Amino acid sequence: AKALKEAREASLAELRRQHDEGRAAAAADAERELAAAISHQESGFEVERAGLEERAHAAEEELAAAREAAAEAKAECEVRQRTLDRMANELQERRALGRALALEADRAHSRKLKAEAEARELRRQKASLERVLGGAEGAGPQ
Repeated sequence: AKALKEAREASLAELRRQHDEGRAAAAADAERELAAAISHQESGFEVERAGLEERAHAAEEELAAAREAAAEAKAECEVRQRTLDRMANELQERRALGRALALEADRAHSRKLKAEAEARELRRQKASLERVLGGAEGAGPQ
């Protein structure tokens, strides 16, 4: 019985030792897997972070380009506005000159009509005088 008890204790001690080794091996495996998972996750975070930083940098460059384009467009609009303002002023000046020329043309036309009327009147008077003189010449020598 003593030998059986010793054999049982030895077997139990061997089982405990094997169990402890199995537990230690399982813990070591679990620790390695956990470390690998953490490492994988950290590398995933690093990749994601690098991607986000790259996207942020690209967005900053796009923003800078958009701001530059907006500044150029604003400057171009200001130039165009000055051109439009100058053209509007020229148009107003030309309209005023056109009105003045139209008024002068109307006055010249009125003077022409008056001169033509005077010329007709003078021709009528001349014809009338010629009739009177022509009639007097015909009556006088007889």
